[in-house]
Amino acid sequence: MSPPTSTPKTQTMGKQDEFSTAIAEDLAEWASHLFPDLAGDLKGDNFFDQISDGILLCQYATQLHQRMTESRSGSKESSKRRLQGVRVASARAFLPIEPPKYHSREFGPRSRAGAPFWVRENIASFLKWCRSVGFPDSILFETEDLVSRKNLRSVTVCLLEVARLSGKFGVEVPEIVHLEKQIDAELAAERRGVSKREGVVKPSTPKNNSPVADVSSLDEVVSYAYT
Repeated sequence: MSPPTSTPKTQTMGKQDEFSTAIAEDLAEWASHLFPDLAGDLKGDNFFDQISDGILLCQYATQLHQRMTESRSGSKESSKRRLQGVRVASARAFLPIEPPKYHSREFGPRSRAGAPFWVRENIASFLKWCRSVGFPDSILFETEDLVSRKNLRSVTVCLLEVARLSGKFGVEVPEIVHLEKQIDAELAAERRGVSKREGVVKPSTPKNNSPVADVSSLDEVVSYAYT
């Protein structure tokens, strides 16, 4: 019997697993530092299991919402609550009317037979808040992606973009986001050097202002950081 060959679908799933696994440890360390009491024994190998009840996600969004609210104190912006000079994935960012509402773990036990309704409500509340900020659907994940762990890459991409946004309001960001900024600065310096040699000044666009749905660039950062 000939050995099984990998199909494009299995290769894609393998890349998704590698991508998510590589970043999960960094995200776990970051979340543990932000929420030591809530995170508990959060580690890279249990990161997605631990956040799958949506509580940590909603707590993080609540903290970020508070920072965003403080940044607008005294602002004369319109009732649309636009965040001046802030963008998410090249789209304008807005301050939602309220932070996400969510259930605590005391609300009810988690069943091994399936996620209880309050878990799905928590995740849905987090995603609703993200949409209110202005995140496009291409950046967001579906509730089932996290509940069933079936598309962790989408979950990872979304969390990284939320982390980038939080960095603009003074919230600590994961190490990989710092690394992205470092790489962006190096590339921008190289472009400026080439432009000067050519006698042409070309404006550079930071990667953090481009849609992070371009996962190939994320793969490059992950490869750079973890190899």
